[in-house]
Amino acid sequence: MAFKPTMMNQVKAILLDLVKGQPIKRTARIHKVSKNTVKKYYSIFKTSGLDISTIDGLPDTDFHHLFYENKQIDDTEISRSKNLSENLTYYRDELTRVGVTRELLWNEYIVENPVGYSYSRFCRKLKEHKEINEATIRIEHKAGYRMMVDFAGSKPHWVDPKTGEMHYSEVLVTTLPFSSMVHVYAVPSQKQSDFVLAINEAMKYI
Repeated sequence: MAFKPTMMNQVKAILLDLVKGQPIKRTARIHKVSKNTVKKYYSIFKTSGLDISTIDGLPDTDFHHLFYENKQIDDTEISRSKNLSENLTYYRDELTRVGVTRELLWNEYIVENPVGYSYSRFCRKLKEHKEINEATIRIEHKAGYRMMVDFAGSKPHWVDPKTGEMHYSEVLVTTLPFSSMVHVYAVPSQKQSDFVLAINEAMKYI
């Protein structure tokens, strides 16, 4: 949620509650502002080195300069946004790898950026980046005109019950794009002989 300036008297009341030991969540609820807003005002207060009585007695112009023109607010958000933007392409590419999830990437991101975005915000920005950079076009297919084939990225495996040895197999996926008919066939390898066998089985099925 974006930082929204709050009335000076309300800010003073928020800080007073926090100094008295009121939890951030409850303070935000009482004053009807977001938790992020409460955290930002408290962060500015702590960084200023002033006590609450001094803050309460500040002239309006000084108060405004401290809480509403404090560059720390903008600089933190700009830095956070810039850092994530520079790495979004990397995260997008990593998601194409088998076993890599958004949560895994966010855990990596937050370790390197302790004051970075929350998981939900991270996912939202990643989604926006993908939508912009992975624009697609609708292709009209003709019936019986084209068949698409490719080996699946992940390899299934089975264990020999007698020896305990693990065996991996390749999986050829055959698709008719017009009807979305799909045929899947497992073979020992991607050798030509196994490929031909899988294609023949697909043709029989079709």
